Amino acid sequence: MRLPFRLWIRILRPKWLIIAISGYLAIMGLSSLLVLKPPMRKYSDILEKQVGLDDTYVNLIAFDVESAIDMIEKDLEDLRRLSSDFDDRLLRERSHDSILATIKGYCSRTKLRVSELQFTDKTIRVHPGYEKRILQVTLQGKFSDFLKFLEKLESNPEWILIENFTVLQPERSSATKFDLALSLLTEKEET
Repeated sequence: MRLPFRLWIRILRPKWLIIAISGYLAIMGLSSLLVLKPPMRKYSDILEKQVGLDDTYVNLIAFDVESAIDMIEKDLEDLRRLSSDFDDRLLRERSHDSILATIKGYCSRTKLRVSELQFTDKTIRVHPGYEKRILQVTLQGKFSDFLKFLEKLESNPEWILIENFTVLQPERSSATKFDLALSLLTEKEET
């Protein structure tokens, strides 16, 4: 048994032992590079793509937020414009005599005869700060003239709204009777 052990010691002198260990490490290192390098490269590529996707996602969210803010600002501008248009069409005069004269003028231009034109005691609160005054109107004339009258009301610079109307065709007369309840939108009076 001593002979083989001594033989191994002679064969494996320190310099050969170091060369063998170095060779083994070199072979293992090269094989690990050949085996592990492609998956490591794929992993690093996937990480780079993930970072790129994260940046793209963050940019998309930022773009969505910016476009949403732009749309909200545009909508706010439209609402301000519509609010201004609405306020411009409110009836400003508290006496309401001028609106009665305006409606009489529309009737005379459209060849309708006014039977009744008066404000009722009814005031309707529409929204905080606004109210409607009801105006009862009874007209007589042709239906085509009544349509012209409605066009005049629609083109009036102030709000004159039709709450309801009734069309009656009398049996004996050729003139049609129109009963209207008009409302005038005003700012609520401070009391």
